Amino acid sequence: MSKTLTRRLSAIILLASVAFVGTQCIPIPTVTEKAVELAVGSTITMEYVAEGIINTHDDTIIVNIADSLDIEEIVADAGIDTGDLIAITLTGVAYRVTEFDSNPNRQIVNGNVTVQRGAGTVTPLVTDFTEMVNTVTDWKAGPLDAAGVAVINDLLSDLVDEANGGSPATNVTATFHVTGDSEPSGDPTDFVWEIRLYFSIVGTIHVDMVDF
Repeated sequence: MSKTLTRRLSAIILLASVAFVGTQCIPIPTVTEKAVELAVGSTITMEYVAEGIINTHDDTIIVNIADSLDIEEIVADAGIDTGDLIAITLTGVAYRVTEFDSNPNRQIVNGNVTVQRGAGTVTPLVTDFTEMVNTVTDWKAGPLDAAGVAVINDLLSDLVDEANGGSPATNVTATFHVTGDSEPSGDPTDFVWEIRLYFSIVGTIHVDMVDF
């Protein structure tokens, strides 16, 4: 095929392509705002010092949940307006040893954690756990009791209602009471450990979506 004929065919194909495109509707993109749910996490960590006790570990910490979570800062960092907050829930609990006991056989058995909202009912939160405390440990999940989870989630629900313009939440403090048997008995205990609560915070963010 000659070069002249090739050029002519190419020109014909190009003109046909242009003519075809000209008969089509080129879509014009539009931008619409859509609401999307976003979940972020947060934690509250409590430190317990077991020093000088013999046979029984018994300690109490009172936590202001509203102040400790600082919901306004968390949702602001995530780009969520406080009025678009949907839910906050307790999703888990974990514990770890940060300073170990020098006794190589030291352990806590029959460990329990209760929670009490304000002056309400004392309710089990973590039940019947055993942990060696003769070495520093990583975080370990604790067995949650549904009754204690419900107490905390009720408090969190009140905080969400307040953030959405409802009445101010009351009784926002929670008392966490930790007990357990320290073994071997008759030997003073000396270790430090932490309990961490994990929370899920869900809200709505508004994003611009391009539609064709």
